[in-house]
Amino acid sequence: MANFLARYASANEDDPERYATLLSTFFNELLEAIYRNHAPSGDIIITFQRNNGRISVTAEVPASSENVAFYKHAVQLLNQPDPMAWYREQLEHDVPDNDVTTLGLLELAVVYGSTLSLTEPKNGTSLTLNIELPFTEVDENECFSLP
Repeated sequence: MANFLARYASANEDDPERYATLLSTFFNELLEAIYRNHAPSGDIIITFQRNNGRISVTAEVPASSENVAFYKHAVQLLNQPDPMAWYREQLEHDVPDNDVTTLGLLELAVVYGSTLSLTEPKNGTSLTLNIELPFTEVDENECFSLP
């Protein structure tokens, strides 16, 4: 699914292979986080859009209170003053089990410049996750690397 979305979104670009590779990584991280952090029953509904140089993904995810806590924690980490410092710290040391999947979501922000927001469940059974990637602004030469 990630490769299909990546190829679809990059089809009209000057260098479609480059963009497809970047987007495939983005979609794989996102889908993995959603797959690992959803309630055992219910449908996952993902809406994908490409508008004005941005990729927007809205995911309605069946969620228990534990899943809601996971996504709230991820949003808090992204909104701290220096999420890159936290990200580097995690890469340099053993990542606690509860932060492994959070690390993937944080990578989407610190490496690819994406934003993450959360709409808490209104009906108590699902939450809405919104992720935006500045697609045309992504430059792999400016991506994060360890010293």
